[in-house]
Amino acid sequence: MKKKLPLLGVACATLLLFFAAGFAEKTPDPPPGPVPMQVINGKKAFISYKESDADPGAPNLTYNEFYSLMKGWGRYELTGAPADADLIFEIAYISGITDAQIRLSIVDPKTHVVLWPFVQHVQGSGREKGRPRISIRR
Repeated sequence: MKKKLPLLGVACATLLLFFAAGFAEKTPDPPPGPVPMQVINGKKAFISYKESDADPGAPNLTYNEFYSLMKGWGRYELTGAPADADLIFEIAYISGITDAQIRLSIVDPKTHVVLWPFVQHVQGSGREKGRPRISIRR
């Protein structure tokens, strides 16, 4: 009987830990944090083309497409200088071994703090390698 008691204790402790871990995993997700007010209230934006792994045949393709999409969207008035903007949209194309990425950071021009980062994985088009098409979801 004495041999079964420690084995029973180990089994109970294991079950207790198993159930405790199960309950710990089911905690609710925290509520979403707020979107920075500059992003919501900003009216003017400057588009910055961060260093990229661009296709040498079309070095400004990512910038030009993004600029055109932002202008067409009309949500922000695009400015020619960062000092005139409420926000800076910093766009970059990064090629990788298995995929490529479009990286966009929304930056506060006064503090240079990144307010909101985005990373979108993309594939090059079948027609022209390394020339991804980007889009803005509205």
